Amino acid sequence: MHGLFRISELLDLPAADVIVHNQYLEILVKSSKTDQHREGNKVFISKIGGITCSHVLVCRFFASAGIGTNSSVRVFRAVRFFKKHDIYQLCPNRLSYTRARKLSIETLSAIGIDSKGFSTHSLRAGGATFIAKNLPRSDGSDRLLMLHGRWSSEQAKNMYVKESLESRLQLTRFFSLALGYIAFTPRTVAVSSFIAGSILKCFSTLR
Repeated sequence: MHGLFRISELLDLPAADVIVHNQYLEILVKSSKTDQHREGNKVFISKIGGITCSHVLVCRFFASAGIGTNSSVRVFRAVRFFKKHDIYQLCPNRLSYTRARKLSIETLSAIGIDSKGFSTHSLRAGGATFIAKNLPRSDGSDRLLMLHGRWSSEQAKNMYVKESLESRLQLTRFFSLALGYIAFTPRTVAVSSFIAGSILKCFSTLR
């Protein structure tokens, strides 16, 4: 959600294109639906802390999966269960779209949400909607959102206008504010705890 990624961008993402800085992630999207010239684009995600922090989860996942910073392997790959050893292992092949969609639906159903109205596109659409509604309005706010989401409209203008790193990181900090606002809602606490628990369980089974 934080990076407003398309599912195809995530499934094709190699670990080498994820650069971990102390306070943020820098992710190179080499090609996407709207990048007709394959020039690539960078996505910056702030380290916000907490159980839903992308920075924290990426670091823990890379460490648990034994993924090096310069590795060419895909970040999201299929997982195989070895019954004899009672462990899960990452496979070399990337996670398929069908499997990614199924996992999304299963996760929603497990936390009591009707998955009929959701798809793999829902997190991107929902994240963009939240930012558009809550980002303070300024002369550059629309342009920042266009850059972060990698939308093609006004693309020519965006190629010439360079935003500072701080201003681009500011986008993802609004997710932190949203999580803080809803933190005391029992349902959202349960949802966040379930997702975090599932991720940590996956970490503990990887060898």
